[in-house]
Amino acid sequence: MGGSVHMEPMTTGIEKPQIKAFTEAAALMRGERYWDHAGRPDEIVEFLEALGGALAEVCYQLARYGVLNQAAMDAYREVARIRFPAAIPTSAEMILLVPLQKKIERLRAGE
Repeated sequence: MGGSVHMEPMTTGIEKPQIKAFTEAAALMRGERYWDHAGRPDEIVEFLEALGGALAEVCYQLARYGVLNQAAMDAYREVARIRFPAAIPTSAEMILLVPLQKKIERLRAGE
């Protein structure tokens, strides 16, 4: 599964704000997919922070609709060594945003 999957939303003719927002955001991001930050850490951090905002919304929707398999998320949490108290259930936000934030922190530290 090396390529990307592009899915067009089914429409009912009724404009729904979340469908419109995600469809437009996806089109905008797809149009700028190959933007080059020229390896500048400050621009990479700025980009990843912006990505985090969008990703948080995607995570909310993934959780809301139960898209990700809980056992798979738990396994990823363990393999990726994402440390939270055991009482906190694994979520899409945890497995996607925690590594993103750690990458931002490493970039800021000059790694």
